[in-house]
Amino acid sequence: GSTVEVMDQLDKGLLNFAILVDQVDPQEYNVIRLTKNDVWGVLMHKDSPLAELDYIEPEDIRDKPIIASQQMLDAKDISDWLGEEFRNLNIILTFNLITSPAMMIEEGMGYTFTFDKLVNTTGDSDLAFRPLKPKFETGLYLVWKKDQIFTKAAEAFLNQLKNNML
Repeated sequence: GSTVEVMDQLDKGLLNFAILVDQVDPQEYNVIRLTKNDVWGVLMHKDSPLAELDYIEPEDIRDKPIIASQQMLDAKDISDWLGEEFRNLNIILTFNLITSPAMMIEEGMGYTFTFDKLVNTTGDSDLAFRPLKPKFETGLYLVWKKDQIFTKAAEAFLNQLKNNML
């Protein structure tokens, strides 16, 4: 889900932990920066002319039909990367989860900015992912509420994660 949705569930106690691409207020939440980064790129049909490129630059996506995540539109990540081209995006619809737009893109209906490996682009897949240039990565953060009372399983998970990261 989007950061807003996941944080709401975390605040209501419906989740013990969340992995986010956005940093949160360290006064309200405990945060561990994970060692992996997510790589941004463009998801497209494998027969798209852009799939012939090794990477996508801002001018490559100009005037292409974009299926944009609401989170992408709310955050500054992609708008900063696109610069002036952000104003030229041809956004045809928005989404919250990648599954529906991936099916639309499989049918050749457009392109979307997403993280690598969120959607299968290997083997018989009709989809292709191309990273952005300049390369654009986002950090990943494990967060939980400061006053969180954990089950034994959640506590064991957190301890194991901390031990593996040291």
